[in-house]
Amino acid sequence: YENIAYERKLKVDIFLGAAGALFHGVNFEHIGVVLVTPRLKKYLNNIKAVIPAHIPMQVIEGHQYGDHEGLLDLGLELRNK
Repeated sequence: YENIAYERKLKVDIFLGAAGALFHGVNFEHIGVVLVTPRLKKYLNNIKAVIPAHIPMQVIEGHQYGDHEGLLDLGLELRNK
């Protein structure tokens, strides 16, 4: 993701991590968008409960999982709404 953002001259910070990180010590002040993998869809209510309401969140589809450029575009689109 960082390489794609760099090539496109975008200044973004991308955090890739386990869902547990959302519950333990993530500073939401620096998070603009949360994309949730399909495997975590069953925990969506728990995830929504810890993410501040002003931060857009979306579950991605399985076919999007490996599309780094598409996920970057999706994140930017959600952030800019």
